[in-house]
Amino acid sequence: MKKYFVLLFVMILVCNALYANEELLHKFLQKNEKITTFKANFEQRNYWPDSDIEHFTYGNLFTKENKIKLEFYYPEQQTMLGSEYDLRFYFPEKKQLIIQDWSYWQNFINPELLAKEYIYYCELQSTDKYRNVTIFSFKPTEVMSDFSELVIQFSNQDSLIEVIEYMDNYDNEVGFKFTNKVINEEIPDSIFILDIPENVSIIDQRTTQEK
Repeated sequence: MKKYFVLLFVMILVCNALYANEELLHKFLQKNEKITTFKANFEQRNYWPDSDIEHFTYGNLFTKENKIKLEFYYPEQQTMLGSEYDLRFYFPEKKQLIIQDWSYWQNFINPELLAKEYIYYCELQSTDKYRNVTIFSFKPTEVMSDFSELVIQFSNQDSLIEVIEYMDNYDNEVGFKFTNKVINEEIPDSIFILDIPENVSIIDQRTTQEK
């Protein structure tokens, strides 16, 4: 009987902790749900463990509704434009445009879409609160079977996303660190239009979207 009460007490503590973590996460999401536009500088980190290669790129991020744009300026200029239909990568020096299928990861770095919809495709695993940030670790559900882990750092000062990292099923890591964040300022729709010269080669790799 004593063991039963001990086990019951432990289960109550675990349930209370999970509930508290969910409530804490909800407070951060409430702030991000109200973001209509988002601008920031970013540092992107890619790590491929099989070859032990780590690569960093830098640029500017713009999001509005279901649109996202990454303007890379280092180490080479390129533009990534994402919508609800596809992903487009433009390399001006190579005069090349690559079109790919829409992917979940593009909405991970759109605060409004992440908070309103895509966070609910993940199960909260752990919460770590520090002085400046709170870190939440998630396990994506079967809907996002291409991913094995998602980690988000929220600022304790303004509730905005500081860092977001995800890992695929091959343990490859991708992370974005945001600075100089600006929310809810007007962003013209023209920002999300790619002006492609006529002499650019187009490589269409889409498999599920209509071309």
